Amino acid sequence: MFLKRLIIENKAGVIRDIPFKKGINLIVDETPETLTQQTTGNNVGKTTVLRLVDYCLGSKGESIYKDTEFSQQPNTTIENFLTETEVLVTIELVEDLEDENSELITIQRNF
Repeated sequence: MFLKRLIIENKAGVIRDIPFKKGINLIVDETPETLTQQTTGNNVGKTTVLRLVDYCLGSKGESIYKDTEFSQQPNTTIENFLTETEVLVTIELVEDLEDENSELITIQRNF
């Protein structure tokens, strides 16, 4: 099975639609560098994408708004956004990314 797509949406519409391709898929920060400020690539969503895929595959989802590395306290801003705006996370899986006729499996979970 291959991950074909991750879609994050809420009642206002699609927040992110991330397609995946065969091979290595990179999440990069495309923020332009300025002379006064260097960009770091932090906070672009790398860990969040992994946690959302994990959530669709059965995890409780607490790791999305509770970072056990730093604190046991949940980030209530993120938690409230997920629940109050009715966030729906969808992953699409296929047997073969190069075959357009490959069977598509869709898994959806909401908060």
